[in-house]
Parts: sequence; C-alpha cells; structure tokens
Amino acid sequence: MIKIQRKEYKRPGFAKQLASESVAIIGSYMTKTGQSGCGLSLEEKKKWMPLILAIDSKDIAFLKEVNKYFDTMSINVPYEGVSLDETIGEDGEPNNVEEFIKYRFIMGHPYVAKDPQAAEADEKKLFYIENAEAELQAKSKKIGKSTKAYIELGKLIENEVKIDWILRALSVKHTSIGSIDKIASMKKAEKEVALEEIVKKDPDFFITLTSDDTLEYRAEVASMVEAGIFQRVGNDYINGTENLGDINAVIAFFKNPNESEKVVILKAKLKQFGKELKREVKEEIKSKKIKE
Repeated sequence: MIKIQRKEYKRPGFAKQLASESVAIIGSYMTKTGQSGCGLSLEEKKKWMPLILAIDSKDIAFLKEVNKYFDTMSINVPYEGVSLDETIGEDGEPNNVEEFIKYRFIMGHPYVAKDPQAAEADEKKLFYIENAEAELQAKSKKIGKSTKAYIELGKLIENEVKIDWILRALSVKHTSIGSIDKIASMKKAEKEVALEEIVKKDPDFFITLTSDDTLEYRAEVASMVEAGIFQRVGNDYINGTENLGDINAVIAFFKNPNESEKVVILKAKLKQFGKELKREVKEEIKSKKIKE
C-alpha cells in the first residue's frame, strides 16, 4: 500500500485549515511521444483494461476507449493524502486492478515524485509517493549494514596495522580523513574515531575493505600517490610515463612476479619519503625477544 501526498501543502506557513479544506487533483498527461500517459505497455492494456472498461481487447474501439479513460483520469488528493493498493497477489495479478492501474499511471506522471526527497529536489513536482513499508525495509537494511560494520570495527581495535591500512585506503574516497602523513601521526584513539565516522557515513565501503584481500596493495597505492611516485589521472595511475591502468590493473602489476624488481624500487622510494606501510611484527621475532 502506497500513499500519494501533496508537496505544496506541506510547506511551513500555509494554514492547515485552508489546506485541509482544499483538494488537489492529479490529471492526465502526455508522454514525450505525444501520446496519453498511462504507465502501461500495450500488452498490459490488453490484459487489465478490459476489466475496467468492460470492453474486449479485440474490439476495434478498444484502444480509443483506453485513451479516453486516461485522458479523463482524475485522482483527488486531499490534505491527508490518498492511498492506493499497488500490491501483486500470489497469482501474479494485482490485488486491486483499478488502484494498481492508477499507481502505474502516477509512476510516469511528470508532477509526481517517487519519494519526498525527490519532490523537494524538483520544484516541478507537486506530489510524491509515500511507501511506509519500503521505507521501513530500507531503514532495517541500513541498520543491518551499520551493525555489521560496527562488528568489523570491533574486530579491528587490537590490529593497529590493519587500521592504518584501512585508513590509507579509505582516504582515497573519503578525503576528510586527511593525508597519509596525518594518518601516520594519529594516535590509536584518533584512528578509531576516524574509522567510526566512516562506519556511520559509508558502512558498505568500510565492510568491503575489511574483507578485501587486496587491502595492503590499495593502501600502498594511496601512499604512493600522495608521495608523488604515482600520478592519478581520472581512474588511471601513472608511473613516470607508463600508464598502469585503474586500481585493479595496478594491483595486478604489484602481484606480477615479472614486475617484482620494479615493485621493490617503488617500495624503496616510498620508504625514502617516510610513507611506507606499517607491517605486522613476525611472531618468531616476538618470541625471540621474549626469550632474550
């Protein structure tokens, strides 16, 4: 079930009493090809319109009657809005054919926005569709993603190396994090706060990075760009005069054993600039130090 709402009467300063006493009307419209707008294909017209017009789709006057129906279409929208049942039953047919057809009609209407946000962004839109169930599902999905992102954040707390890598990789898209130098100078608590901000803004990208087996390469490439070793032009990365391609091509370059000498030189340059990645301390080295 959806509801059509009137945008123009929801604006602050308009007397509610006046608004509630008036009725706005969604009328007919023409498509870009100059035909009556209906939101239905020819096959859909033949399938559902006979149920509304009580005329066989094979009748010579059928399409004329269909056009007449939509030319005179009028949907009254009171202040509180008007509901339409756009649902489809288990048999694949609309639960309410007449309301479903009206729903399809407004979906293509130039004055009807798909949601409140689209209506506010376009002054030509006078109405919008309110779908409480869809909004609820969207919110639930967003909560699910945020929860998963926070779980992944919790797993990172003790892994300072991976936190550093993720922040470097994130900084390409989320420049608000700051430079690689800034990331390197951050205290552990500051890095955790920075990560939490990204979890709130972009949980999907954060989750993707935490499970990305190319994370180290992405962090290294971001560092090389800041160091001036690579130049980024659009989505491509340039090494001197050589175009390495997009990020996936650069990662393939780093993994290619035939390019290992070049990669070693690139990493050496990165170290000279003081922007090399943090690395895990080998367990055997840890153990040796403990014994000593």
